[in-house]
Amino acid sequence: MNCINIKDGHSFKSLIKSLSKKNNLKKPTVFIINTIKGKGIKEFENDPVWHARQLKGREIEIGKKRLGIK
Repeated sequence: MNCINIKDGHSFKSLIKSLSKKNNLKKPTVFIINTIKGKGIKEFENDPVWHARQLKGREIEIGKKRLGIK
């Protein structure tokens, strides 16, 4: 089995590069993709509650503001 560890799972460049690698060994491949929950929104970053919870009300506005979304 092949194992590919993607250190920055938020980087499209890293993801595309790793996922595009040709599997010459004809074996199954496991990808470990490291990410940060709530990345880019300091109020939510690294808080495990955001793994299974949806944003509501004021939280949506905070998220949009931090991400530059209108």
